[in-house]
Amino acid sequence: MTTAKAEEIREERESFFHKSLDILLTNKLTLAGMVIVALIILLGILAPLISPWDPNLMNVAGRL
Repeated sequence: MTTAKAEEIREERESFFHKSLDILLTNKLTLAGMVIVALIILLGILAPLISPWDPNLMNVAGRL
């Protein structure tokens, strides 16, 4: 493969990525969905800081 051909393939990949990103960011519904998914992932990662109690240590008998 020549270097010119490799450069052309790289430019095609970059342009495809940029076109896809532009489509995703200009569609408001897609952008809102991406934000919601990002928030859910962030809350999952930060769950131990948000709720420090262990959910497996429930005392059901003591509650009743």
